[in-house]
Amino acid sequence: MRILAAGSNRNHQRGLSLVELLVVLIVIGLISGVAVMAIAPRASEAERAATRFAGTVEQLLDMAIVEARPVGIDVAATSISVRRFSAGSWQAVALPRTAGARVTDVSLELSVSDEFDLPEADDNDSIDLMFRQAPAKSAETTRMPVIVFSPVGEVTPFTLMFAGQDENWFVTVDRFASVEVRRGQQ
Repeated sequence: MRILAAGSNRNHQRGLSLVELLVVLIVIGLISGVAVMAIAPRASEAERAATRFAGTVEQLLDMAIVEARPVGIDVAATSISVRRFSAGSWQAVALPRTAGARVTDVSLELSVSDEFDLPEADDNDSIDLMFRQAPAKSAETTRMPVIVFSPVGEVTPFTLMFAGQDENWFVTVDRFASVEVRRGQQ
């Protein structure tokens, strides 16, 4: 064993300390994370709109069940409007990011699988069904929406196509509100 006097020059072994090694690993991790984020494909406008709409379907079904009132959706070429049956007519409902929402760069095409069967009352029936249209209202408020979510959990079965520039996305909903989002061809 060698004893060195104060101030003498000792030959240190050259190498990396643990702190230096950790700093290098952190820098490599940050650079690779940025590279992955830059390279990862971004979702198309059609995919984002279809995914957002699938969440809206579930939200509207919950609204119909909790409020015990039917809720409906009307679909135009580039917009979706939501209405609720209240006080004898269908009235517009403002939901975050859905009611009257316009979808840019995406066109919408709806195909309804089956008609939603609403019970019909006989002329002798004194029960005023909550689905019955009120006679003295404007045509816009009394017209039943194309897609109806009933308070018992049933939905008008439909498929809504979100046609983007490069791809199409489909949201399919069956009678019992099972939602499927898929990419596909026309």
